Amino acid sequence: MPELARAWKLAAGSRRPVVPLRLPGKVFRGYAEGAAMPEGTPYGRKTFEQFLTERFGAEVGR
Repeated sequence: MPELARAWKLAAGSRRPVVPLRLPGKVFRGYAEGAAMPEGTPYGRKTFEQFLTERFGAEVGR
C-alpha cells in the first residue's frame, strides 16, 4: 500500500510525507496479508500508474 501512496504523491506533486499506518484487529491484519485480493488471474485493463498518468499527465514509475 505505501507504494501506491508514493506513486500518487509523485504524480500529484505532493510534498507531504507518506507515513506508515497500522490498524489493530483481524480485518486489517487480513488486508495487510493480502486477503482482500481476488484469487486467480488479475482482471482490468489499466494499472494504477497508467491511471495516474492519465489523471495527472505525468509518467509515474514504482
